[in-house]
Order: sequence, then C-alpha cells, then structure tokens
Amino acid sequence: MSTQAKSPLLRNFLIAAVVLLIVASFGDYQISKTIMNQNSIFGTIFQNYGLFPENLIGFIAGQIIVANGLKRDIPVISKVLLVAGGLAFAFWETLHAVDNFLFYTYSSIGNVKVGAALGAANNDGGAVAYPHSLQIVISVIIWVIGSAIAYQWLKNKTEKSLQYLTTVAIAGVAVVYLSEAIVDTMKNNWGRFRPYEIFGNVKDAHFTAFWHQNGVNGHKSFPSGHTMAGMLAAFLPFFVERKNVALQRKMTIVTIAYGVLMGLSRIRIGAHFLSDVTVSGTIVFALIFLSMQLLGYRFVEESDALAVDALEDNAFQANYDFAKI
Repeated sequence: MSTQAKSPLLRNFLIAAVVLLIVASFGDYQISKTIMNQNSIFGTIFQNYGLFPENLIGFIAGQIIVANGLKRDIPVISKVLLVAGGLAFAFWETLHAVDNFLFYTYSSIGNVKVGAALGAANNDGGAVAYPHSLQIVISVIIWVIGSAIAYQWLKNKTEKSLQYLTTVAIAGVAVVYLSEAIVDTMKNNWGRFRPYEIFGNVKDAHFTAFWHQNGVNGHKSFPSGHTMAGMLAAFLPFFVERKNVALQRKMTIVTIAYGVLMGLSRIRIGAHFLSDVTVSGTIVFALIFLSMQLLGYRFVEESDALAVDALEDNAFQANYDFAKI
C-alpha cells in the first residue's frame, strides 16, 4: 500500500486543534470558570479510572513478546527469556494501572470523609495511602485474566501476523514513552497553574496564557497528562488485523472519541484548561499517526486484499532481515 495516500484524518485533527487553540487564546479562563465542577461524576470517573490506555498498550506488547517466545523456532533459553520478560513487562504495566486507579479512588474516598469535593485531587504528586497488598492482589487477578485472554487471541496467529503485531508492539511502547517524555518535560518547565488552584484561591496562583512559560515551580497544568493517556487509546486500532477494515474503522472512531472525552472531563473537573488538553491530545495523535505512517500503516487500511497482504509481507521481511543481523 502506498504511504503517499491522502491522510485527511491528520489534516482534520490538526485543523480542529488550531481552531480550539484560537478559541483558547481568548476563552481559556472563562471556559474553565464557567464549566468547572470538582464534584462532577463524569470528571471523577475519567480522572480515577481513565488512565489505562497507556498501560494497556504495554500489557499487549508484553503478551506479544510471550507469543513470540512460545511460537518461534529459537533456542530454549531465548524462549524462556522472551516468555518471562514478556510476562514481567505485562505485570509491571498492570501494577502501574492499578496504582493509578487506587491512588485516585482513595483520594475520592478521603474527600468524601472530610466533606471536600469528590474529584479534588493533588494531581502534582500528593501522597495518598492505600494498602499495597490490595494493589498486588488486584494486579495479579487482572494480569492472569488478561494473559489468558491474550493467549487465546494470539495462539492461532500466523507467522506473518505475529511479525506484524511484533512491529506494532515495539512501535507502541516507543510512542507511549516518547509521549510521556514530551508531556512530562513540558509540564515541569511550563509551570502553569491549574484552574482549581486559580479559582480555589491558592496562594500566588494566577492565570497565564498557554504560550507563556513560568518555569519550574511545581505547577503542571500544561499540557494535560490524563489527556495524553486517554489519547494513547488511538494506538489500539493498529493491533487489529490489517484485513479487518471494518473493525479498524470502528476502533479508530471509538478510541479517538475516548481521548476527546478524557480531555473534556479534565476541563470539567477543573484540572486543566482547554489549551492544556488540546496541545496534549495533538502531540499524542501526531506521534501515533506519523510513527505508524513511517512503518507504512494507517488507522484504516485500504480494503484491497493484495495491498494488505503486501503490508504484512513488509513487516515479515523487516523482522526476518533483523533476525539475520
């Protein structure tokens, strides 16, 4: 398939982002002041339980590594290392996902006990105590069930399909870590106060436009970390078989919509301004789109079966050539 085909999805996404940033340039402050509600159920649900896409990508990647270890004709020691390493990586991602939702869940429980807003949370590193034994138990349960599901999904994959998924898994992990590095670096250096700090009369909190850098001061509104995690869901369509165009299309719509809803939830709960979520979502979407286009893949492939076969052959040949090095 030609990678030169028109890509209206990226173009339309960037146009929407530019329009939203123009609106944010004039309305960031007033929009947040008007719709912010830290008792929002919508905002709290996404805050507490919506971060999982970034860990799900890593979990799936780990399971694909396991499948390679089980199915490849390689030395036993290599098989053992691949299976053990893949399972360990998947468990590590599960631990992080569970840590996130327990942190925010216990924060919400604490808020209710003291009469604070349900969704009030120290998004910049506050300590919340929860039983770490609970984290381990929940993580093990999710890991075991998820591993069993992944095994059923991967056990009958052809060698070419598994090679394709391996390429996607490596790209997915790279996109996640690059997204985190960019967003976290910007957050630390921008020093933008969050809406709930400004409207909550936090000492010295003041509004600054999104293009204004305050420097390192411990405040991390710009860009949005939650929106980054939510928009990473848009990578998931690439785990769909390239011949299943209908499912690719559905997954693309659902996952992009999820990222958008995450951004809206962050504005609603007062954790971020419109510009915070727009820039974050745009960074992640562009990274996903461009990295996969470099590999020759699109969110929704052409329905030409021969073209799709060529894509899988390219992935197979790339992995075969790498194996000979």
